[in-house]
Amino acid sequence: MHELVQGNLALRLHQTMNNQLPKVVQDCHALLLWLIPLLDKFPRLRRFTLGERLENGLLDILADLVEATYSQRKKTAFLGRLDKF
Repeated sequence: MHELVQGNLALRLHQTMNNQLPKVVQDCHALLLWLIPLLDKFPRLRRFTLGERLENGLLDILADLVEATYSQRKKTAFLGRLDKF
């Protein structure tokens, strides 16, 4: 029962945070949640090369988006870094 209550609390916290985040951050996070289980199914040779690069690239993009969301500096400076992707 404790695990169920803890899981519900985490779900409510996640939903509350998502309602306050820009849609682009939510969408990037959803993409990662979808992609990571697929990367686990890659053949071993590709999982540690292509899979790792995909995951790290998306994590970098998500980190930049979150930083741009909460930064006091110009958001265009952070978003300009995303152009390389």
